[in-house]
Amino acid sequence: FCNGRILMQLRDFKPGIAHSGCWGYFGGSIHEGETPDRAAQRELKEEIGFYPHSLICLGRMPIVDMNNLIAYTFTCSLPIPLDRLTLTEGVEMALATPEEIRSKRIFSKSLKRFCPVAPLSYINEALTLTLASHQL
Repeated sequence: FCNGRILMQLRDFKPGIAHSGCWGYFGGSIHEGETPDRAAQRELKEEIGFYPHSLICLGRMPIVDMNNLIAYTFTCSLPIPLDRLTLTEGVEMALATPEEIRSKRIFSKSLKRFCPVAPLSYINEALTLTLASHQL
């Protein structure tokens, strides 16, 4: 979370990955013996080179659109500019406004076109929780 914007990832255009070519939140799987918050920290370190020392847990919720896969949702502040992050997974990252996320399309600077936000009800639920936690 940075200046009222949410960090989003444009997922790779690869067959077999969920929501290929769509914008979504950064995340991943929890490894054996790992807590959800440690998994979130590890995933951010692996995917963008950022290790948040403090995370706010927003809750645990099923992603109905993905067979009720359980998602642990976290937020944190992003105290550094995007150009200091190194994207290692996905096509692009961007700081999107809540309005852009709700519009279900975000502009990709690298592709020079709009790409859809992943069609998951979870996206809006997590957005609402994130905004409430940052009191916007």
